[in-house]
Amino acid sequence: MEALALALDSSRREEVARRVATVVTRVAPSAQLYPDLPPLDCVAVPKPPAKQLHPGWVAARQQKPELRSLWDAEEQQQQVCSAKGIAVYQRPDPHQVATACLATH
Repeated sequence: MEALALALDSSRREEVARRVATVVTRVAPSAQLYPDLPPLDCVAVPKPPAKQLHPGWVAARQQKPELRSLWDAEEQQQQVCSAKGIAVYQRPDPHQVATACLATH
């Protein structure tokens, strides 16, 4: 076996080693590898603790959705949807531009 391993390149050597390891480690399903372990039927598994849910989250999840509960911008924030504060931009006349430039200098 060692002579065969020396004659092979490294990748082939690795593949042969893997195959040998696989053959050596194959164990029959009926074989008992660890005799001291108790059978699975006797092992008691503790139940996980119950989830702790926040009462507000539970109450919110129990409410049925309504169409009015969706975002309505006009009702929620009138100041954002209002056009009162919007000024319409108008291009100044050349005369106004010249007057403003001369006034600052």
